[in-house]
Amino acid sequence: MASHSRLRLSRLLGVQLRRKCTWYLHRRQGPPGVRRRLRRNPPAPRLRLRDHRLLRDQYDVRGRQLGRVLADAAQRGGQLADRVADQLEQRLDALVWRAGLAPTVRVARQLISHNSFTVDGTKIARPSFLVRPGQIVAVRRARRHKRPFTLALRLLSGRTVPPPYLEVHPAELRAMLTRAPRHDEVPALRDLRLTPTAARR
Repeated sequence: MASHSRLRLSRLLGVQLRRKCTWYLHRRQGPPGVRRRLRRNPPAPRLRLRDHRLLRDQYDVRGRQLGRVLADAAQRGGQLADRVADQLEQRLDALVWRAGLAPTVRVARQLISHNSFTVDGTKIARPSFLVRPGQIVAVRRARRHKRPFTLALRLLSGRTVPPPYLEVHPAELRAMLTRAPRHDEVPALRDLRLTPTAARR
């Protein structure tokens, strides 16, 4: 079962951060009690902070890391959400998770840190490594018989369509980033209110 802190955070943000948090997201019009008051719409600053917290927990990054990502995206110009999608979705741990080679980002980070993946045939043990379009992420041949990847292979066999920017080969436990992702293709980035200065520690 998902941890209590993850369930509480999923309910606070209104987003399913883990697979087993779905039931806890059902919300009524008012809080518990006899004299229920309708829930008010939160102010814009609180919504922005909520969106930043959502990104931090979705991609398992610290506040300072997210602040650097937002500042770099703002300097590069263009639409801020698309630049943030480049920085976050092209991380190695995020791509391993999106490809279905790991159930969560945290598990993906742990597997990457244990030298379980290669990028274009080179071992990479840094979860924040940015994968470029055209590069191939694959499970090392010596690790494919390990339990996490045999389980991933069974799950991938009945999985739905992967993201449009990923080309996944389940039988070979590898995936290729075909192009840079757009923010409207990422559920966590579709309706976010992003500002470079709102990130917290």
